[in-house]
Amino acid sequence: MSDPKQITYKSTRKRRNRTLFLVLAIAALLGCIWFMYWYFHGRFYMYTNDAYVGGNLVVVTPRIFLSLPMIPIMWNKGEFLLS
Repeated sequence: MSDPKQITYKSTRKRRNRTLFLVLAIAALLGCIWFMYWYFHGRFYMYTNDAYVGGNLVVVTPRIFLSLPMIPIMWNKGEFLLS
């Protein structure tokens, strides 16, 4: 008959191979999920640890208020014509 040690060795080896395959498959699946997240979202998201954003609001107004009259402009074969 068969040796009991050899049967145990084969079943242990089978279980170890199945467990290893399962762990590698889960790791590959998680790697694919992370890569898809990075590819579709993460690469467009900018971040830094030491950024400071500060600014001042400045109102720009003219010193002299003038309104310009309407100047008729015509387009003639690639040239602007003032009339």
